[in-house]
Amino acid sequence: MKNIGILTWYYKGLANFGQTLQCFALQETIKQMGYNVSVFRYRKPEIFENVASIPQAPEERFKYESFFRDMYIEDQGKPDIRKYLDFIDRRLVQSEQCYNSDELRNVAKKMDAVMLGADQLWNYFWYDPITLLPFAGDNTKKIAYATGGILAPQNRKQKQVLDEIAAGIGNFDAVSVREEESSRVLKEYYNIDIPNVLDPVLLHTGTFWNKICSERVTDEKYIFFYSLGRQQPHKHIVREIAKRKGITKVLYPRMTITSKDFNDDELFCGMDDVGPEEFLSLIRYADCVVTDSFHALCFSVLWEKQFYMLKRADYEIEDTAHFRIENIMSKVEISDRYIYSKSDLENKDDIDYISVAKNLDNQRKRSFEWLKTVLEIGDE
Repeated sequence: MKNIGILTWYYKGLANFGQTLQCFALQETIKQMGYNVSVFRYRKPEIFENVASIPQAPEERFKYESFFRDMYIEDQGKPDIRKYLDFIDRRLVQSEQCYNSDELRNVAKKMDAVMLGADQLWNYFWYDPITLLPFAGDNTKKIAYATGGILAPQNRKQKQVLDEIAAGIGNFDAVSVREEESSRVLKEYYNIDIPNVLDPVLLHTGTFWNKICSERVTDEKYIFFYSLGRQQPHKHIVREIAKRKGITKVLYPRMTITSKDFNDDELFCGMDDVGPEEFLSLIRYADCVVTDSFHALCFSVLWEKQFYMLKRADYEIEDTAHFRIENIMSKVEISDRYIYSKSDLENKDDIDYISVAKNLDNQRKRSFEWLKTVLEIGDE
C-alpha cells in the first residue's frame, strides 16, 4: 500500500474550524481510496524564536510547542481549545513535529507521494516557500489538491510571490486549485492551465459528517451565527433575521478575537466550549446559518440549510473570502446570499436544494476522478 503525506494547515495560528476540518476531510478521502496517509506536523518558526533552542527529542518538542502556543498564540487551557486539540489528536494521523525543510525531508523519505492540501496556502499574505514541497525527493510524487488563495497581484511584492509559485508549479506532477479565480490568474499571467476542484470537506456527504459531529447541543430552535471577522457590526442584521423567522435564540462560539466586543443579551448566547465536533453540530441542527465563513457555507450546503452570507468586517484579505465563497455558490448554482443591510432580506428566497444537491454531486464526482487519476499514475 502506498504512503501519502499531506502538507496543509490544520492549526496555523488561532484555532480555525474550517482549517482543521478540511485537513481531516482530505486525510479521510485518501484513506478511503486505499492509501496510508499522515499529516506533516509543521510550523514555520517566528522570526523572534531562537531556533537553536528548540529541543530535538519528540516529547520535549511537544512540550515546547504547547508552551509556545500558550505564550504567543492563545490559551491552550481554554475549554474550546482543549476540545480543538483533542480533535486533532484523535482524528489526525500526524508526523513528528517539524520546523524546517530538512526535518520535513526526513519524514518525506517514507512517502511515495507528498500532497499539498487545500485552504489558502498560496495566498501571498501567508505564503511559505515550503508549500512548493522542496523537501520531497526526486522519486516522490508531488501533488497539489485544491490549493487556494491565488489572486491577481496588486503590487510588485505580490507579483514576485506569484512568479515563484508559478515557477514552482512546474515541479509538481499534478496540480489543482480550489477557486476558478486562481485558474484564471494562472492562465492569464503564465499561460498555465490548472483545473479547479472542490474543497475537501465537500468530497464527503452530510451522512459522513453526521458521524463526526457531536450530539445536538440544545432542543430549542436557533440561528447559528459564525463570523471570522468582527461580530458586532452584523448584530442588527442577525437580529432582524431572527425576528422575521420567529426564532428567539442565536448561538455563536466565543472566539479569542472576534467576540471581544460582543455582549450576550436575551437573543444572543455565546458558547465557550465549542470544538470542531460541536461546530459541526451547531450547523447541522440550526434552523438557519448566518456567517462570513467559507467552510460554514460548505457545511450549510451539505446539510441543506438556509443560510445568509455577511461581508467580513475588518479583515485584511476580504477579497480572498469573496472569491472562494462566490466560486462554490456558482458551482452548485446558488444565487447571491449576501446580506449588506436589512433591506437585502426582502429579495432572498429560500434555497431549492434539489438542483443544488445534483450539481454538488457532479462536482464531487469530477473532483474524485481527478484525485483518483493522479494518485494512480505510476502505481502500476
